[in-house]
Amino acid sequence: MRISNLVHVSLAAGLTLLLLVAAGCADSSNPTAAVADTESTRSGEFEVAIAIAPATLVLGSPGDCVTVHADIPYADVDPATLALSGVAPYLVKADSRGDLVAKFARISVEGIVSPPEATLTLTGLTLIGDPFVGSDTVEVQ
Repeated sequence: MRISNLVHVSLAAGLTLLLLVAAGCADSSNPTAAVADTESTRSGEFEVAIAIAPATLVLGSPGDCVTVHADIPYADVDPATLALSGVAPYLVKADSRGDLVAKFARISVEGIVSPPEATLTLTGLTLIGDPFVGSDTVEVQ
């Protein structure tokens, strides 16, 4: 088969898949169709994985911030809507992979935790208004 024919076949297959997804007729056993459908129909809150550093908060110890790394593209997030268990960040940026990093004043975070551990929850909205949430547990000493 010539390259130009392959391109036409690939374009036609892709267009067919897009039409099936848009019509809600995609086969859920097809991973590509399932991902496309999930991404385009998200409504309501969705979960993102987060990691909080430091993993152990020693109350009263030196340090300026608590950092949250979230598995969501920074470009998709409305930074003004972010909070870590009610504490607003003082810095929001992208990491080297383009994912969200938020820094919170350590003294503010220490004010909402107590030993032996605390589960902290990051909340926010995407730029299109979809709410997201992610939690991580830190040791508190």
